[in-house]
Amino acid sequence: MYKLFIFIFFIIFCNVKVCSKELIVNEDVYAYEEDNNILVYKEGINTLRIDQSKLLDLNQNKILFNLDNKIYLMDLTNNEKIFIDYGYNGLFWENHIVYENNGDENYKCKNIISNDIKNCYKLYKFNLDTMEKSYLSIPGNDLFLNDVEENNLIYNSIHLSDLYCNSICSYIGIYNIKTEKYKMLTKYNDININMSGNGFISDDEVIFENYMNLSDCNGTQIFKYSIQSNQLYLLPDADKCFNKELEIIDFNKGYFIFKSKINNYEDNLKYNYIYSVSDLKYIKTNLLNPIAIINQEIIGLNNGVVEYSKIDLQAPYIEIGNVYNYLVGKLDTFKKNIFIEDDLTNREDIKVEVIKEIKLGDTQAEIEACDKFNNCKKELIFVNVIEFDNDKPRIYCEDLIYLSKGEVLLINDYGYAYDNIDGVISLTLESVIDYSMKEQTIIISAVDASGNRVYQNITLIIYSNDLLYTYYFIVLAVWIFLVIIIYIFRFKKHI
Repeated sequence: MYKLFIFIFFIIFCNVKVCSKELIVNEDVYAYEEDNNILVYKEGINTLRIDQSKLLDLNQNKILFNLDNKIYLMDLTNNEKIFIDYGYNGLFWENHIVYENNGDENYKCKNIISNDIKNCYKLYKFNLDTMEKSYLSIPGNDLFLNDVEENNLIYNSIHLSDLYCNSICSYIGIYNIKTEKYKMLTKYNDININMSGNGFISDDEVIFENYMNLSDCNGTQIFKYSIQSNQLYLLPDADKCFNKELEIIDFNKGYFIFKSKINNYEDNLKYNYIYSVSDLKYIKTNLLNPIAIINQEIIGLNNGVVEYSKIDLQAPYIEIGNVYNYLVGKLDTFKKNIFIEDDLTNREDIKVEVIKEIKLGDTQAEIEACDKFNNCKKELIFVNVIEFDNDKPRIYCEDLIYLSKGEVLLINDYGYAYDNIDGVISLTLESVIDYSMKEQTIIISAVDASGNRVYQNITLIIYSNDLLYTYYFIVLAVWIFLVIIIYIFRFKKHI
């Protein structure tokens, strides 16, 4: 009962406080929420900022947002703000806005926490042509908006008690706005599904979370409902049940994104996962910037790689704790060796610039790194300015290497060299291998761009494949002999 209360409380809290979207993309316009402020970009340029607001939806040149529990529409062509109604979550639908509101005195219900009588949360639609609102006739104690596609609206319906539960229930419902018909998903085979969370729709398929409290599952499971076939499916996963917190973020074209703690990572909801509904499997994607994929259109999976619309809002990360060596006249090498990474741009495609010339005696340098989406970041890093490079590279390689007779030694598979200026450099084999010798000493070397060379001795063991096969044969023969002895001993014992 305690877990049920917490789960339902989360659903209501999420909707009342407005579970806004962090990033919405619509062609060349995208809106991004940061620190309770909405930033609107067009063709990569920040064109508008709306303070202390929650982003709800974006449709062509119109943006829907919540400010002080009031829903507003803003036309991005002239930045005109229009008050729609008191409310919380809202979405565009054709020439309407569908939204949730608890301001109507005609609809009363019991507060599930205090049992007091209160106004119920109900769903409405607002006609943008006539500027009139109308009530959506859907039964339920409290109704919360989840998603909408074409004529189908997905909602959470909160019930205090009914045929399928004896306390507080939360169901996923599908409502056709045109026909005004609805369906609540309450049972799967003999299992009650009455603790449902987020629900999303794409191409007439609905996926939603449901908390299960069964002997073989005490956690969240994911269901799929096909509107066309009227079939409800339980989506399998590797563990049969997500025993930790799980939150679906978006669903599109047969793939959905969710956050999870299923592998007991310490930080809450750190990893994003992609689940393929068609293949019935999921893959982990460890993202440096989860915002870069949340609420974007998923194109699909290509050889295990997620393809999606790549709108990037985060600048590259620059490691500032290191001391970087700078050899005068080797600026490109210096920039190459600075530790920089980005969520969507490969390291070789990140543009790195030094703000001002580095001189002898400097201890710091200001650099700027920009990714291919023109997100830039400046940092001060520590530098060690070197006029002449006299330091030899250091070799990091295995001291003992085993090589089969006739095999080519690829020395860089066994180690590498690191230089104070040039970074990682390759190794060179200086010796000619004598395959007739079982054990020998070989020499490897590494040289940096300044001509500083270092040598190191390595012990090389040559073994014959014939001897190896003989060894395997002896082991197999001994094993067969022991099996026969054990069998004979047991046979005699039974006689």
